[in-house]
Amino acid sequence: SGNYGWPGERCLVEVRHFNKDGKITGRDFPTTVGHEARTTVEVEDGEAVVLERLPATVSPKSGAARINAARCAPDSLSWTIESPAGARIRASHGRFRIAPNAICRVTLGDATRHVSAGKDGALVFDVPRGGPHHVILTMPAGRAVSPSGK
Repeated sequence: SGNYGWPGERCLVEVRHFNKDGKITGRDFPTTVGHEARTTVEVEDGEAVVLERLPATVSPKSGAARINAARCAPDSLSWTIESPAGARIRASHGRFRIAPNAICRVTLGDATRHVSAGKDGALVFDVPRGGPHHVILTMPAGRAVSPSGK
């Protein structure tokens, strides 16, 4: 149990909780992002938690943001965010594959828009203040990148 993260980094993390029988439970732990991201973990004897750093960062416009339920797959990246002042998100190529200049679908609650990645393959967009907001990044049909990322 404790607060965990990577020093000085504001990355999203995917949490995997295992019970005392070694079975994954789906239990989630919140990540608070201020000057850095820290995930508060509470486990019982015999349980384990794995935090996987994801290829996305959160920069709150002021104060801290709270992230829950971050999940990453080759074709999507999603999480829930609460941020009193809003936040800037930067997602880059990783397990969720983003090619340079790719068009990505950003769904924020019920609203969907398309955002272009830069030449470096990074998507940058803002999340409004308040929340919780459920955010989902996907590649539109016909625009998926190959497994090699090209």
